[in-house]
Amino acid sequence: MTDDIHTEPVQSTNMRAGAIWACALPITLGVIGIILLIPTVSPLPWGKAFIGPLYFIILPILACFSLGSPLAAWLACRQLHKISDVEKIWWWQTSAWQGLKAATWVHFIAALFYSLAFAIYFLLESKTPGSNLSQFATLLLTSAMINLCLWVIITLPLSLVCATIFWRVAKLPEDT
Repeated sequence: MTDDIHTEPVQSTNMRAGAIWACALPITLGVIGIILLIPTVSPLPWGKAFIGPLYFIILPILACFSLGSPLAAWLACRQLHKISDVEKIWWWQTSAWQGLKAATWVHFIAALFYSLAFAIYFLLESKTPGSNLSQFATLLLTSAMINLCLWVIITLPLSLVCATIFWRVAKLPEDT
């Protein structure tokens, strides 16, 4: 008797080690940056010089490094697992593309959440309620331009570096 059930080939690719090592660089950078920011909240006079605009820019970037990198790696691995051709998974372009897409989504969602939260907070604290709509639009446009620059300067190159690390560390199945 023949088995009529079509089974997909089981993907025996171990991506966990590659994902962990790909996350190591941005997480380390994020944690080091956060540790370096700790003295800026101290009561010492030199620490007070950094309070203000620095936190509104640097802290979210460092948080994305620390928290967004594992999320992007998980999303990229999830997409790579959906590819049925095991050989195609191990092309550098495939892992780089999936890593870039995942990092871009994480960057976009984090930037949107942060920008809206900051704009709403700023508008609620504003003393001129008549110009709130134009201020809100200006804040969102400015945030979009800043985040586009951050995507080009940080997310794009770092995600390609991390995808390369993933590509070099993750294990190929024995049968390929």
